[in-house]
Amino acid sequence: MTLLLVSPQAHAEASGGARKVTSVYTVPPEIQALMTRPADSAAFTFTDPVDALLRLLLLSPMGADARNLAFFPEPGDLSDYCNGARMQRVHDSLPRGAAALTCAIFFDEINRDQKGFNTGDGAIVVGGFFRAQIRESTDAKVSFGTFPKVHFPPENRKLDKVKLFMKKMRHHHLKAIYNCFTRFNKRGGAIVHLQVPSHAIPPAQQTRPLIFLLSP
Repeated sequence: MTLLLVSPQAHAEASGGARKVTSVYTVPPEIQALMTRPADSAAFTFTDPVDALLRLLLLSPMGADARNLAFFPEPGDLSDYCNGARMQRVHDSLPRGAAALTCAIFFDEINRDQKGFNTGDGAIVVGGFFRAQIRESTDAKVSFGTFPKVHFPPENRKLDKVKLFMKKMRHHHLKAIYNCFTRFNKRGGAIVHLQVPSHAIPPAQQTRPLIFLLSP
């Protein structure tokens, strides 16, 4: 089903409560025995990154300036996401009037308190529809979750079984993130009215609202 967002409903939808997702990974008893703080599961609760992307597009100051946006393939030397054959192939596979809701996700240490005593491995999404120079701005990206910490004493962290457990747990949580993108595409994407006027998109596309589908 297509999610229809029309202004001002689009902004009301985006500024409302964000969809939260929780991924739970079971900790085997043999791994619990090696932990400093034994727990039978590790839960990762995060904001749906698709919701975060739409908020960047519909609410951020960067999304209000057409010069910052690039939704469709453009000729160039691969200096940006909108350049190159891959972006052209993606858009050739979409319906007329549709655009790929492109993004990049990276992981970095973030502070959980003001003084930096409590840190975590954060997941951050960047709007790929912003041009390269704009993606450097903090207004073009947002942290949507922090991976759970699992504590082991130093002598146990290097054990192969612990390393394998940590790897499997991370893959489990990454799959939960990926499933958010799959869910969005299966629902038919989203039709939105942008903050910018119609001249921000190519003339051939101006007769229809933009239908955003996530790039595979």
